[in-house]
Amino acid sequence: MRKNVASQNIGAQMITAADGSAFTGAVTVYVCGDAGSQAAGSVGSGACTHEGNGYHTYAPAQAETNYNLIAFTFTGSGAIPATVQVFTIQHDPAVVAEITSARMAVLTDWINGGRLDLLLDAIPTTAMRGTDNAALASVCTEARLAELDAANLPTDITNIQGATFNTATDSLEAIRDRGDAAWTTGAGGSDRLLMVDTTIATLATQTSFTLTAGSADDDAYNNCTIVIEDVSTATQKAVGLISDYTGASKTVTLKYDPAIFTMAATDKVYILAENALKSTAANRQLDVTATGAAGIDWANVENPTTAVDLSATDIQLCDTVTTLTGHTAQTADHTAGIADIPTVAEFNARSLPSADYVVTTDTIAGATTVTTLTGHTPQTADHAAGITDIQSRLPAALSGGNIKADMLAISTSTDAADKLEASAETIVTGTAAAGTLSTTEMTTDLTVTVADQFNGTQLIFKEDTTTAALRRQRTSVTGTAVAGGKLTFTAITTAPVDGDSFTLV
Repeated sequence: MRKNVASQNIGAQMITAADGSAFTGAVTVYVCGDAGSQAAGSVGSGACTHEGNGYHTYAPAQAETNYNLIAFTFTGSGAIPATVQVFTIQHDPAVVAEITSARMAVLTDWINGGRLDLLLDAIPTTAMRGTDNAALASVCTEARLAELDAANLPTDITNIQGATFNTATDSLEAIRDRGDAAWTTGAGGSDRLLMVDTTIATLATQTSFTLTAGSADDDAYNNCTIVIEDVSTATQKAVGLISDYTGASKTVTLKYDPAIFTMAATDKVYILAENALKSTAANRQLDVTATGAAGIDWANVENPTTAVDLSATDIQLCDTVTTLTGHTAQTADHTAGIADIPTVAEFNARSLPSADYVVTTDTIAGATTVTTLTGHTPQTADHAAGITDIQSRLPAALSGGNIKADMLAISTSTDAADKLEASAETIVTGTAAAGTLSTTEMTTDLTVTVADQFNGTQLIFKEDTTTAALRRQRTSVTGTAVAGGKLTFTAITTAPVDGDSFTLV
């Protein structure tokens, strides 16, 4: 059996243990490789094919043939187990079959003194090949031989190297070595102003993306210039400004979208160590005069009409005020009008009473006649007698300066007032409490001293009770329990809730 090769077969003759006849029942094969553990065959769980007359075969998987020694044990219920041992081989028998005496005779004709290797070794060295003649003919022409004879070739080389050629410094190898050390395209060079040359790893937006490679330090590239190059079109580039950089995730945040092309993952990225003053928006320039001044004047103010708070600013000189919002522009000299305004001393002396001179806390003495008193009816007679009469009547009706709280009589009947008081004192007020709340029973906040204490009374829900459907609704109390102040009553339309207020009459 060939080692580690699929599509091979192995078989065994199975004998019935009872009578020695050919066993034709189901057979399972177990495989053991290189004296390892035995396991059921991996193909069909080791199920074998009965070929006839008790002979059973199995086609092992390629992996089951990858051993030097393989034992196939065939078993069946009621059969004598049979083990077939196989030593595998590496070579292909078909190749061996091709090595015939006739082919060996042909090979013998090639051998030079019994050593084929000597003949083969000479071919690339001293042996002359047929193609060499054509190659020599193309090189050694009469014209080229004449040039060599005239010493032209050495002269040409001398002209190329010049008068001061130095093999240590002027050879092509020396020039290349110096280039590697200085050029960014060389093997050993680098641009010190290029902080990182990488690509976009992931892109969230046109102003936020992560780098494939970059610094682990936060803010390492802040305020640096970034150049993004389209991965498929090298001439398509966008220039931006980095406003923030997160080292842990290598996340770049741009100040604004360059908006040159749509950036995507794998686009090339170059970050330059350029930290000069930059604008807050793309393509903005500082307004500089011809003499180099960059100060602010009204020509450079973007919104000169916008309101500005100058509360802490002194305006030293203003020749002309064209518009002063909230005030009337001065059209003449108001010096004379200002001089006519009363002085502080005159106001303090109250010597200038006038129609619009308002004094809210002062007393104006000596005003014998008030022509108009706004908000009041002018007094046309002396009301002192009427006021005196009112003052004589009030004390009898007052108690401590207030109207008496006690009702003395109803329609002059003091007895009626007393009876109303006695009746009102029997009215009980209360509220429904959590517990039993239904259309016929209600626990309350009442203190019941004896069972059936309020039987026969009228239960009336107040006008402002919580449950709107119960307002002014009344019913008769048929039972009173001490526990929980529970009242039993004739059924009402709606069950009360905790907090509903009522009276018992």
